[in-house]
Amino acid sequence: MLELACALLRRFTLQLNEGKNIKVHDIRVVKDIQRHMIHLEGNPFMITLVRDGDKRIFAYSDMGIFGLVKAVPDFMVRLLS
Repeated sequence: MLELACALLRRFTLQLNEGKNIKVHDIRVVKDIQRHMIHLEGNPFMITLVRDGDKRIFAYSDMGIFGLVKAVPDFMVRLLS
């Protein structure tokens, strides 16, 4: 899979629509080769953000995270375009 590292975030809080906040540290933001998909890579997990046709952003991971995302920084929205 071809990926492009776009940013490193020291601290980031992913806000899900249902009220959950996921705080992560030292995250690499990676653009996937597929359109409308980026990965937040940390140690030992990865959270994938996907945008659907209605421009809603969903987060999921193997850790059991799944849900609609409330807000992400503008640069992530641009990567998901």
